[in-house]
Amino acid sequence: MNFTQITSADLKQIAKLLEQKEALQARVAEIDAQLAAYGSGETAQAAWSKPALEAPTEPVKRRKISAGGRARIAAAQKARWAKLKKTAPVAVAAKPSPAAKVAKARRTLPGQFKDSVIGLVTAAGKSGISVKDIAARLGVNPQRIYAWFNATGKNVKQIKKVAPATYGWTE
Repeated sequence: MNFTQITSADLKQIAKLLEQKEALQARVAEIDAQLAAYGSGETAQAAWSKPALEAPTEPVKRRKISAGGRARIAAAQKARWAKLKKTAPVAVAAKPSPAAKVAKARRTLPGQFKDSVIGLVTAAGKSGISVKDIAARLGVNPQRIYAWFNATGKNVKQIKKVAPATYGWTE
């Protein structure tokens, strides 16, 4: 910067910056005194000048597995695979559990779920049917019914919300 071309505004700015610097230095001195009171014996300036992570003085030694240890691990893994392969055909041939039958029965083809919900709402008429009733009759979680009404159901013009969590069919 050319000092012969400094304006009065520049001088005011420099003076303001110097005042801020002095105030910050005074604050650092206060912090140093507080740290010294706790007995750290270290000034804030010294603490700031330390690197965050110091480089290790010695290289880190990696642990190695012996050949015998590797052989034991490999043998144990082979035994686990052999056991799994031996029992897998029996598990596949077993009968499905009742819970699995119910889960399979709840799966629907595309559009079948929509037809089921619309059928229940039309049967209820203008008075409507609650979401819990629909979920109970279809055997699904009520959250799925709420999601259906917020997504697909809002595109069906005849379905109207007649009460909280209750939907009716208007023609």
